[in-house]
Amino acid sequence: MRFLPFLVYALVAWFSLGYHHPDEHFQILEPAMVKLGRAPASDLAWEFEAQIRPGLQPLMATKLIQGAEAIGIRSPFNQAFLLRLIIGWATLLLWQRYAEVFFSREAERRFFGLLLLLLWLAPYFNVRFSSENAAALAFWGGVLLLLKGTAAGQTNIWKVSAAGLVLALSFYLRFQMGFALLGLGFWLLVVAKSKRRIWLCLVAGGMAGLALGAGADYWLYGEWVLTPLNYFTVNILENKAVAWGAEPWWYYGSASLLEWAPPLSLLLWAAALTAMYHMPKRVELWCFVPFFLAHSVVAHKELRFLLPMLLPLLLFASSGWLSYLPALVKNKILRGSLRVLWVLALAVNFILLPLRSILPAKDSVAYYRYIYKESLNQSASCAGTDPIYLWVPQDFEFYKMVGLKANFYRSEHVITQAYDGEGPVQVSQCDYVLTLRPNQPKWAGKPTLRREYCLLPEFLLKFNINNWQDRSNIWTIWKL
Repeated sequence: MRFLPFLVYALVAWFSLGYHHPDEHFQILEPAMVKLGRAPASDLAWEFEAQIRPGLQPLMATKLIQGAEAIGIRSPFNQAFLLRLIIGWATLLLWQRYAEVFFSREAERRFFGLLLLLLWLAPYFNVRFSSENAAALAFWGGVLLLLKGTAAGQTNIWKVSAAGLVLALSFYLRFQMGFALLGLGFWLLVVAKSKRRIWLCLVAGGMAGLALGAGADYWLYGEWVLTPLNYFTVNILENKAVAWGAEPWWYYGSASLLEWAPPLSLLLWAAALTAMYHMPKRVELWCFVPFFLAHSVVAHKELRFLLPMLLPLLLFASSGWLSYLPALVKNKILRGSLRVLWVLALAVNFILLPLRSILPAKDSVAYYRYIYKESLNQSASCAGTDPIYLWVPQDFEFYKMVGLKANFYRSEHVITQAYDGEGPVQVSQCDYVLTLRPNQPKWAGKPTLRREYCLLPEFLLKFNINNWQDRSNIWTIWKL
């Protein structure tokens, strides 16, 4: 049973192709392609020219890709899987270790372990090689080192210094972690009343971490750059971030309730807030509150911005459910209603869990992987054809997502060729044809094509009730 969570996370990392948000790919993997000399810098997002993104995670991705290639792993899909697997397992291990410090009761640890494994939010988001996840891993790893380094009134200078190092790295992985760091500083002053020795160790380690972050920025941009200052200037002072939308201050409360699947989300927040009220001196609360409030004040909001606080949210939710919330609900009718909500929440969760665990995070990447494999495993009749041709609709770029080139997944063995509304001019036995609908194209009789690959199962495609296939945007790959 101890290894079951690691097996589950490995499976989710394997199936969860692509990204949850484009930044997970275009701010990390594509800069790595540029540094590896496999793509021009002109293909990168605008943030690269503005020099506002830190270089630490692209540096990590570059070195891990080089390491994978050194042992013979050259498929970009296997390399991306390794990135997801590493961060997923690291997060899983950290959460398990953190639970040992946070909880005093074995029942709470077991309940949290179940959430870590079976709550649909946890495996899916924890395997993302995103800045939110990497920063959370560094920040809460630093807090854990700090707590262990100052346990029982003793000061372990090496653990506390290491805590300062990784806490600084969390800032350079995602600058918004500065709000959580501010809360941690106030907790050290007000609650822990930390001695000067602890502060000196934290500052020493923190300076080393900031130096590493600045060095990674130099590696990425080829010159010394203050990316935190550039980020603040562009996105806050120049208000560039608002171009991607502005939301009211209550957005995170309402969005999390809706997108994290009610009534499950409602129960999580109710339990967590109850525990927070009863545990006001916990360091996790002092980090959570300023982080949440600061993000609520900034105009541009996205629910993924809260993911670095998923660990404390679930920690408090576990304590709330087992230690505090049941004592507040004494009325029999309310208790009955709570049980009904529990049943509904479990039903919703166990519908979402397999869907989020086995479906690609980004559909197009599944098609990239399919055509990549086909280019390497051609049939005997096509053995002499190198590369293969993929016919795509006119004015459509196959290796492009959200308007940016996906050079990381591009295969040198695949050449794309456009066709107009009448279909491909001439298709050979070794060619593939992409359509943006799952139904047979009108020109399928010339030539006759068979469906080779589609994310939808074949039995669903046999039904075209109310002609739904003509209105769906589901890619399909065909062949003679």
